Amino acid sequence: VSFRSTVESEDTAGVATSAIYFTLNGARQAGATAQHTFNTVGERAEQTIAQLLVIPNAPQTLNVEMSGGTFELSNYTLNAYKIG
Repeated sequence: VSFRSTVESEDTAGVATSAIYFTLNGARQAGATAQHTFNTVGERAEQTIAQLLVIPNAPQTLNVEMSGGTFELSNYTLNAYKIG
């Protein structure tokens, strides 16, 4: 699974660190986090995460979550591939 997005800081405090990560059935998936520290309001950065997830049975719920401040996401893509 991979996720890519342009992230823009809207945090009026100025400095903010965004973290984007996957959760599977509500559990945060270790090893797949993208972080970026924004120094000004309106600053933009590309953030990408990718991880191999083992899904033993269906259905499962995969979410992309974010923490760290107020951000706007644009130009985002999510790709999931079945192997095997």
